[in-house]
Amino acid sequence: MSRFNLARSLVRSCRSLAATAARPAAGPARMAPLRANTARQFHTCLPALDQQAEFANQLMVEIKDEEDNGEAPQFSPTMGDFTFTKHEVGHPLVVLTNNTDDGDTVTVTVDINECIHSEAFEDEGEGDEDAPSGKEPQFQIEIAKASGDSMIFKCEAGEDREGSDVEYIFAIREVGFKPKGMKDEDVYLSEPNYWDDDLEASMRGYLASKGVDGEFIEDFCHYVHDKEYADYLSLLESMYTFTKE
Repeated sequence: MSRFNLARSLVRSCRSLAATAARPAAGPARMAPLRANTARQFHTCLPALDQQAEFANQLMVEIKDEEDNGEAPQFSPTMGDFTFTKHEVGHPLVVLTNNTDDGDTVTVTVDINECIHSEAFEDEGEGDEDAPSGKEPQFQIEIAKASGDSMIFKCEAGEDREGSDVEYIFAIREVGFKPKGMKDEDVYLSEPNYWDDDLEASMRGYLASKGVDGEFIEDFCHYVHDKEYADYLSLLESMYTFTKE
């Protein structure tokens, strides 16, 4: 999906550059008259306390709107074979762990702040409630042996929609081997996108055997969306409390 987003961004950039080149050259920049600029500042500026009260009021408007039209997510302590070992609303870092039958420890880590917002599909009509929103997962999987050696998989996931059909895409961007005691920044990372197809397919089968299968990815996408929304609601409440003091 990231390649599709990159291509879309490049097209938009080219269009923007073409439009800029077509405009006539601008003359020298001119300073606005000091009197007009000063008048505009006096016109728009309110006393600091009034500005704070206005911000608090708008925050409460948004909170009430979410209460009336939204629904606070409910979270389970588990997801598939995984258990949440770190999850707190208002804190972006989330960790899930699966201790497999063969003695491996599989850890999935996601930072909601590092996840990216999904883009609306171009063929969706206005007001369509099925249009995507929220964030899509950018996460890491680490599979560790009892010896302390581990493999690292840097991944992303998201929705791919065609009409009413929705498919959940799971992309493995980088893979590395981490011997015990090695720092993350010292790990060599390879891009499976350039691997042999059979090798990449076997890697996906290996991850599925550790609990990271299609069902997990679908549930995980929904979780990240809900977690980001819960964090947003928490942020609104915190900012409202702060501005009311």
